[in-house]
Amino acid sequence: MTRQEPAARKERYRHIPSMSYVGRKVIRIGLLTSILGILVGCGGGTPTLILATTTSTADSGLLEALLPSFEEANDVKVDVVAVGTGQAFVLGQNGDADIILIHDRNRADTFVAEGYGVGREDVMYNDFVIIGPESDPASVRDVNSAPQALSRIAQAGIAGNAIFISRADNSGTYSKELALWEQAGSSPE
Repeated sequence: MTRQEPAARKERYRHIPSMSYVGRKVIRIGLLTSILGILVGCGGGTPTLILATTTSTADSGLLEALLPSFEEANDVKVDVVAVGTGQAFVLGQNGDADIILIHDRNRADTFVAEGYGVGREDVMYNDFVIIGPESDPASVRDVNSAPQALSRIAQAGIAGNAIFISRADNSGTYSKELALWEQAGSSPE
């Protein structure tokens, strides 16, 4: 079918009576109301929220402790999707999660600033613990900060006395690790 110019379309449909602006609005409102009624009627039951969170949060037992009372108080069901921080952000950005519970504050701030989220709240914090052999080849046992320990590990690594093993997995833990390496003025390479 070829595209018709406006005048030709008008001529083609001249036998169909024109509907007033108000009449068209009434029909649209009626259709929308009907569609919404059908959707609400089909939904039935308790609404569901999708929570994308880190595997460490899901494995901690925190959600089992908090969700039952939250669900009861808010008459909602929460489905938990346990993934890494990076994947939780992707689920949120794609609209596949209603809430994300992650541990990477900088990325969360960016997530909200870019319009993917409506707010960010601190819920918990992480402690980072550096472990190594009892012989302490990098001499980190008595340091006062993670960046200082990482600096010593880097120096010991260059000397061939120590290695550092990283998750390197786009998780919140890995993002924090990279920030600590930057504070140390070094890198895990």
